Parts: sequence; C-alpha cells; structure tokens
Amino acid sequence: MSAQSLELIRSILTLVALVLIIFLWSKLHSTFSFLENITLWEATSNTQGIEHIQPITLYYINFYFSISLLQHKWLETYQLY
Repeated sequence: MSAQSLELIRSILTLVALVLIIFLWSKLHSTFSFLENITLWEATSNTQGIEHIQPITLYYINFYFSISLLQHKWLETYQLY
C-alpha cells in the first residue's frame, strides 16, 4: 500500500472513532444527567458586587474525575511524565 492510502485509512478510522466517542458521550451524558440534581455543597462568588451561588454537584465531580483519569492514562501511554 502506498503512503497516501495508509494516511487515508488512518484518517477514516480517526473520524469513525471520533463519531463513536461523540455518540457514546451523548448516551452517557443522558444516562448520568440525574447526577446534576445531587448537590454536594455550594460555593459562593462575587462578580461586580453580586453574590452568586454555584452548586457543586455529583455530576461535576464525576466529570472532572473522568477527565483527570483520561489525562493520566494519556500521559502514561505517551510517557510524558
């Protein structure tokens, strides 16, 4: 196979993987959306003299934990520590 053919196949596989990840993410998001209703604590902040209350929910904790885990695995895979 030529280099162009391999590059085309790699690009198509990357596109398919991206579409699958988006599809799965949308399903997982709707599945775990109930976690947005579970408030663990609330944080307050002042913006231009107006106090805002931001709830910290189980959904956000799960989301940031997942991102952190993916980042760790990516760094581990490519040995970027």
